[in-house]
Amino acid sequence: MVHDHLWAEAGMKPRRISGMLCVGCLEIRLGRELNSNDFIDAPINRGAVGQSERMLSRIRRTAHPDKMGT
Repeated sequence: MVHDHLWAEAGMKPRRISGMLCVGCLEIRLGRELNSNDFIDAPINRGAVGQSERMLSRIRRTAHPDKMGT
């Protein structure tokens, strides 16, 4: 799960009513790849079984200093 402001930036309604997007679709909507700062501190973001390799790589990726806040 990503921060609410990113979810809204991707054109999605609040999570409780809007469904899901795959990592790739979310990144296309945001115009950039996700990194560890984009994810909330939630059990589902801690390497739960069933996550794709892409999702896990984004959760572990450190934000590049010149890309912070974008």
